[in-house]
Amino acid sequence: MSKKGIFTIIEYVFLSIVAISIVPVNVYLFSMPKWVTIVICLIFSSAYLRMMFAVAKKKRSKAIVSTFYVATLVFTIAGNYFNPYWNSRNFKKKVVPSKNITMDTKLDKKKALADLEEFIGYVKKVHPACMSGLPENVDIKYQNTKNFIDNSKTVTIADLYRKIESICYELRDANTYVRYESDDIHYLKDMKKIIEENNEIVSVNGVNISDLIESSKEMYSYEVDNYQEVLLYKDLFTLEGLKYVKVYPNKSEDYPKDSYIYVLKDENGENKEVVYKTSDYLTKEAYDLYNESETAQDSYSYEIDDVNKLATIKLKNLDNTDEYTEFLNEVFTNVKDRNINNIAVDLRGNESGNDSAIIEFFKYLNIDSWKVETNEVRFGVVDIESEDNIVNNDKIEEKLFEGNIFVLTDNKTFGSAMRFAEYIQDNEIGKIIGGAPGNAPTGFGEPVSYVLTNSKLSLLVSTKAFTRANRDNESRTIEPDINCNNNEVMDKLFEAIEEIKNTPVIQDEVETN
Repeated sequence: MSKKGIFTIIEYVFLSIVAISIVPVNVYLFSMPKWVTIVICLIFSSAYLRMMFAVAKKKRSKAIVSTFYVATLVFTIAGNYFNPYWNSRNFKKKVVPSKNITMDTKLDKKKALADLEEFIGYVKKVHPACMSGLPENVDIKYQNTKNFIDNSKTVTIADLYRKIESICYELRDANTYVRYESDDIHYLKDMKKIIEENNEIVSVNGVNISDLIESSKEMYSYEVDNYQEVLLYKDLFTLEGLKYVKVYPNKSEDYPKDSYIYVLKDENGENKEVVYKTSDYLTKEAYDLYNESETAQDSYSYEIDDVNKLATIKLKNLDNTDEYTEFLNEVFTNVKDRNINNIAVDLRGNESGNDSAIIEFFKYLNIDSWKVETNEVRFGVVDIESEDNIVNNDKIEEKLFEGNIFVLTDNKTFGSAMRFAEYIQDNEIGKIIGGAPGNAPTGFGEPVSYVLTNSKLSLLVSTKAFTRANRDNESRTIEPDINCNNNEVMDKLFEAIEEIKNTPVIQDEVETN
């Protein structure tokens, strides 16, 4: 073989490696524009033609070269155009936008439109609800936003944030949204104290919470209406969030300049006014120093009430760590040793974790298997359905619990915590007490994370459509068996235990008669 032929083979192999490698390089190392894939595929195609005409002269050789060429091309193109993780940051080191980009930063019309189109491109490519294009209501909001930008000379980050989030709102998907991210977010120094003391925000700078809920209705993306309030409350505790919902510093001479006046209602129903200066909003690092951070042990706690034969387990997250596994072992050891026959799992305020923590918990329940949700994951123009929705239980036989299970929920019960409640209810394992969780069992999830090029707004887009474990239950939300406010939950729990305690006696009398 001539030197030219050898060089052609080396060139072909090298370019094929380059073409294949851009997919993992993009997913794991750094992002790149779509045209890079096209250019590399064209260069690789020219190398393929040289191989076919100069080297692969026999039918067998041509077949091998052509098969490899097609496989490489399909992998590279699919890895860009059908792969939801193309240009995502799920597997890359998290980079927080510069302090130079603030909510007041202005983008020219061209850059704002580019970010809007980038956002729409990701939604069309990835979201299960957009397989056939944008739903009509989403498209209308998109066109309105496009017109707004077209008629503006410049657009602030805050305005672009509001407009894009209003499009996300139309999807009714709590896992598809945009957020302003910065290493310079300012948190109210007393946020933790206000939350822990169960104080309700009545108003900020004279704007009633009811009015804020109404005015911000389309400024958040959510599935269950009660979760909008959760998102709004989070923003009311940061300077950037206050600006987002258009609550601006007080200018009245009756209060310090540029202050925020909160009216808070305590557990006794009494209102109090608290005035904060802008200097009372701290960066994350300063906020953590001002407030004692929770330790890993604080994430899980439990109490045993021997009188009511009740173990109340508080799970602030569902992270399946070694500490969590050890904690469950300790809890169920004590439950068995002290002959406890009621367990209440308190998932109020639990918004993080993963489903493997549910599997770990269920190992202590005397059930052979349980139903879980089914899903369809989207890859470009293809939907892949999950095959089985039954999980076989790897029971810990020596510590099995066979009593009554209660799950306590509220509108901050989200994600895997919602799934915990769903599995309990849909498999008739126990009862739910409290408020409806913050997201829907039949909805969307498994989001991919992106950053919009010019505004640096963080974007999440769902890739999966879920159907709840009990397909016969058409309710959009997890409806508690005993629906009540947070301050009534424990009373309702004790009432339910008392009712169960008395039920067997009545049944025994009927059987005796």
